[in-house]
Amino acid sequence: MNRLRKTRKARLGLDQPPKKAKNGKKQVSLSDHSLVTRIHGLYSKALKKFAGDVLLWMQYFDWCKATKSSKALGSSYARAIQLHPTDDRLWISCAKYEFEENLNISSARGNLSS
Repeated sequence: MNRLRKTRKARLGLDQPPKKAKNGKKQVSLSDHSLVTRIHGLYSKALKKFAGDVLLWMQYFDWCKATKSSKALGSSYARAIQLHPTDDRLWISCAKYEFEENLNISSARGNLSS
């Protein structure tokens, strides 16, 4: 579906880089924003129903990283670790994200030492 949207935007000439708003942030089209919001909602419902599925959590983390949804990623890491405190994959993924993406060394160390 996303591939079809990209093709359609290219055909219509809408694939130009987003302009910056007055506050310095990039403007995103309403359809781009609503699609990402919709997928976050679907993941949220799935993670409530299948909270024990660690692979689903990892897929959601990958989706958040791909869409650069750092606020959703941070809260979902916290929720996943609360539900699965003994799963090493979650701890390592969280610490790696904090260290490499957020450049927050103290938080990454805190995640590994807990």
